[in-house]
Amino acid sequence: MNLQAMNLTVGLDATATEPEFLARLAANAKKASDYDALVAATAQKDKTEKADKIKAALDKAEKEHRIKADTRANWEQMLTANFETTIKVLDSIQAVEKLSNVIVTGATGGATYQGKTFEQMQDANDGSLEALMGSNVEAYDALFADYKKRNGLK
Repeated sequence: MNLQAMNLTVGLDATATEPEFLARLAANAKKASDYDALVAATAQKDKTEKADKIKAALDKAEKEHRIKADTRANWEQMLTANFETTIKVLDSIQAVEKLSNVIVTGATGGATYQGKTFEQMQDANDGSLEALMGSNVEAYDALFADYKKRNGLK
């Protein structure tokens, strides 16, 4: 290849000298190296930011009792593979309520669930007692235990 064709290939005038051509080549090589370094730095920054987001989301979910510590690794894998979809699923999980927050012992000594005693839920016959038994066994058991205690049943 002749110098005129090489000059045109790198964006110089056809009349550029060999030192000008070599200088342009060196400048282009430096630009390519800088670009590669910038791409690598950006990729590392993105990776670090994603890892930080995943850790923060898992810390929050665990603190709010939406996930257990023993499932954290699984959630981390899913978030790493598909962050956007998995974070939506993670955010939609309801926090586990403490039983003490659900069953309230009133001034009369009777426990209630959402303001109703076991007898009131039973008398309402609206399916709420059965729904409670199906969705929150611990709350149902605590409410029923209180009913048995207050009525002297074993």
